Amino acid sequence: MRLKVPGIVAAVLLSILVGHAAQLPLTTQEIGLMLRMGYSPSAITQELSTRHFADTLDTVKEAQLTKAGASAELIAALKNGTYSVSPEEIARA
Repeated sequence: MRLKVPGIVAAVLLSILVGHAAQLPLTTQEIGLMLRMGYSPSAITQELSTRHFADTLDTVKEAQLTKAGASAELIAALKNGTYSVSPEEIARA
């Protein structure tokens, strides 16, 4: 019985640490996947506001997102850097 308690405590502490781990910024591929899975534009915007965007949006990627169902507002926000991640955050990630 004494050996089980430390194991349980360790499992609980690890689960807490995993739950608080920072998530990596989103990429174009991940946003496209979210769109294809049916995420609403507001859900994607909310996710971008917390995780940010760590990719560049060229014409090919823009076409992929448009084909996946991205709104003009989402494309514009990604283009103008509204959700772009700072260089310090990229280095940290």
